[in-house]
Amino acid sequence: MKRILLVLVALAAAMLLCLPASADHSVLPKEGDLNETEALNCAVELLCVERGLTEDEVRGHWYYYATYYEESSWAGFSDYSGSYWHVSMINPAVSGEETKYGRVYLIHELTVYCLRADTGMPLDDDGYKPVAVETKDEPSDWRYPLVPTAEQMKPDEVIGAAQALLSGAVGTENTQKWKHYSIIALTDNGRFWYRVTIGNSSIGLNGYLSFTAWIDADTRQVIWHSNLDRLGFRYHIRQTAGSWFDWYDQQEAAYEAEWGDNSTWNYLQHAEFEEHCGGSPMVPEQFYGLPEENEVGYEEACSTAIAWQTARDDTSKVWSVRSSAFIVDVYLWNWIDELMNGGIPPKIVRRWSIVLISDDPEPTTVEVWIDPATGEIADGPVG
Repeated sequence: MKRILLVLVALAAAMLLCLPASADHSVLPKEGDLNETEALNCAVELLCVERGLTEDEVRGHWYYYATYYEESSWAGFSDYSGSYWHVSMINPAVSGEETKYGRVYLIHELTVYCLRADTGMPLDDDGYKPVAVETKDEPSDWRYPLVPTAEQMKPDEVIGAAQALLSGAVGTENTQKWKHYSIIALTDNGRFWYRVTIGNSSIGLNGYLSFTAWIDADTRQVIWHSNLDRLGFRYHIRQTAGSWFDWYDQQEAAYEAEWGDNSTWNYLQHAEFEEHCGGSPMVPEQFYGLPEENEVGYEEACSTAIAWQTARDDTSKVWSVRSSAFIVDVYLWNWIDELMNGGIPPKIVRRWSIVLISDDPEPTTVEVWIDPATGEIADGPVG
């Protein structure tokens, strides 16, 4: 039994060291089982008793991560194979440092509890002993939520808020089918912002059929969430056509038959096609859009790109525009985990993408990005 527990602690430690690259997701508990908030409360109570702490010393200071498992036969618990919660409690206080291979590692304390999901009672025989975890990351980089205080939003509230939004896209009757979820957070001096993602499959938490919302734990304000119209459209196509990917490929073939290869489309065509399909397979949120009245227009963007490339080219090539796009992206390439890197609220990236081509002496293409607010080169050649 102790060997199994040590394996679980090691797994939890590995998760801490690997964040934000990946973390396991959870599923909504079945009826009668504790929700994430209730499981966390049990873990906090156990931690306080074992360590002689008050809840005020834990809440708002320690970090946590919780995962619900529908059955535990694989974990080797004696006389129990039902559902359980795996709750990791992490003390951000640095207890020391070591130098290994020329690098300084911070030492943090990790305590893990495995709790029966029906009662909250610990499943281990003699309790978990705290273990030292070495990491180079500061607590604010872990992407774990803080244990919320009495005033802050609780995990089950976050899930409920996300489900309420999701129901507007997929229908209330279908919301419970989206039972896979993940909760992480961004922290800053005791405040934190939840990121909750809900999907309808174990591999769909970052796919075209997933819903994400960022919610302020203090104010309960929804800062950002997935586009409900696009998500609802993709879900409808999946329900009626069987595969949104296959449907998307069919639409792309039909549009290319009219407009030519998509590598030659202009910004109006890219924006129209993306809107028609409710996103693209790798970029479900808005990526292509249109410039606003106070932003640099298409003709000026093309002229700027050609002039810039001609000036930096040491040949006599003549450059022309092969394709164009106006990028409107909350987080470049829609990488969900990078949404808040630029701050809260998230920064919206707006760029002209102008692809130039020269056929002398052979076809050569370059991509140039232009800031539509200033008309200046933002990056290039790209790629």
